Amino acid sequence: MWAVIAIAVWGGVQLALGTTVYAWATEIRVAEWVLRAGALYAGWKWAGERFVQVAYLVGFAVSVAAVMAHFLVPGLPEGTMWPFAYHNQFAAFEHLLIPVGLWMAFARGRVGWGLMSAWMIASVVLANSRAGAVIALAEVPLVALLCGRLRRGLAVAAAAMLFTGVVGWERLVEKFGYENPYGARWELLLSTVDMGKERPWMGWGLGTWAAVYPAYARFDDGLYDNQAHNDWAQWGAEGGVPLLGMMVWFAAMVARPALRTVWGLGLLTVLVHCLLEYHFQQRAAFGYFYFAMAGAVLSGYGKSVPGLAAKDGD
Repeated sequence: MWAVIAIAVWGGVQLALGTTVYAWATEIRVAEWVLRAGALYAGWKWAGERFVQVAYLVGFAVSVAAVMAHFLVPGLPEGTMWPFAYHNQFAAFEHLLIPVGLWMAFARGRVGWGLMSAWMIASVVLANSRAGAVIALAEVPLVALLCGRLRRGLAVAAAAMLFTGVVGWERLVEKFGYENPYGARWELLLSTVDMGKERPWMGWGLGTWAAVYPAYARFDDGLYDNQAHNDWAQWGAEGGVPLLGMMVWFAAMVARPALRTVWGLGLLTVLVHCLLEYHFQQRAAFGYFYFAMAGAVLSGYGKSVPGLAAKDGD
């Protein structure tokens, strides 16, 4: 929790010293990090088995609604997976929760939870998120290995393939075939690294990437670039080496309990996905939910969340 609090304090230091180039944006980010610390504390203090299971069921319901909207609601913008306006953030929300159902299926023998997870994976494939789909699919063997249930993992993988065949996978395969699909992201990354080099210690100020980026842009396609499409690089540019170190500190602190509970694996996959996306830069509600789940994982590590944090026979 100290890592998250430290990030909010660091934003306050930028404001106090006048090093941020856009004070209002930094103030907003500081408020968000304070609330994220509160969500982390609330998850650690009060979240238990019921919270985790209800969160998972909400994620499943959202995946069903998103697929139905995709096929039944005309005129939805490309890349929208209702209620998410951006398909990659829908993917992150789903693969944050998928390990919960996989754990219940593999370690507790709940077949229905495995089928729900298979459907959620199929919805991520339909969302046309390349990295999100790869991560969601990879979670099946990872959770199966951690639980020692490889046969059950194969069964869920087969169900996911079946559901994917129903909802469709053609758009995603076509997208994988694009020439140099991450070329624009690579250019954004190089520009963001240049920004970080200019102010390696204090950064430009939390929330200021969009204001600073045009001076470092390597291309102009006529579109507005709102984020770096790489949270890790953006943290480094906005907060310098200290902020980047704080996020590494948080990731290191949550990694062991996430792997120990198994169902917390989604916390780590989201951070991996952040190498290509900006899950923590927009739509603050996702960040609050993420840190509440992190608190639940930490609670399971310290107190053993009933029904979730132990394997069969524990």
